[in-house]
Amino acid sequence: MTVTVLFDGTFDGFLTIIHNHFYKKIRPDYIELEDCYQQRFDTNYYLARTDVDKASTVLNAILEKISGDMANTLYYAFLSASPGRFIYMYKYVVLGFKHGKGIDKHLHEDCVLNTINIARKASRERGRLVEFLRFSETRTGVFYADISPENNILAPLADFFTKRFMNMQFMIHDVKRGLVAVYDTKECVFHEAPDDIEVLLSNEEISYQKLWGGYYETAANPERANKKLQRLLLPLKYRKHMTEFKYIDDKKPIIKR
Repeated sequence: MTVTVLFDGTFDGFLTIIHNHFYKKIRPDYIELEDCYQQRFDTNYYLARTDVDKASTVLNAILEKISGDMANTLYYAFLSASPGRFIYMYKYVVLGFKHGKGIDKHLHEDCVLNTINIARKASRERGRLVEFLRFSETRTGVFYADISPENNILAPLADFFTKRFMNMQFMIHDVKRGLVAVYDTKECVFHEAPDDIEVLLSNEEISYQKLWGGYYETAANPERANKKLQRLLLPLKYRKHMTEFKYIDDKKPIIKR
């Protein structure tokens, strides 16, 4: 019989599974989310109840006995949308306590290579959105931006902008996951976004968007267009959220959903 461990999908919950490996000898073959898993008859199920103190103990041990780089890799791998990532991450940490700081050199191990690769993809997407994200001023003075990333990188993205725009109130809306990060110049909190969220832009913002859209179209040289290079440097999936690719209708109020 195999062993499947279920958890609540939080990073602390995942670290609790690592703690249970060493102290309760529960060693999973599969790790699944407790609210969405396909039940099988050839496995024993265990529920790992999230324990913040145990999670903190594991994280401190990773920082002291392995490296901060591993902790960062684990975090971004956790934010990845890659299926099956949890079991790779679990094996990566267990092996890390065996090999110490040199763990990332063991790329012949599937768990090491896969964890590093999916973490890099999530981190790279966060880096791209730092460049491509567009804030728009609303009528209330709060700045709004919408995104739909492949990976769940709203938290590190919001962390970047709270440090860069400390005195600016803003919202970053992950349309794909229905989540929103709200920063009020003091703290950043995360909420579930309503399905019918509507944001009215300020008149000044509308004017700037028209100017920017006009400049973008005027500056373009159709004879020298290189669509392949454009898609390489700026993938299509990001364009629907960028000001220069949006069409503004003069006859209708400007609403962003």
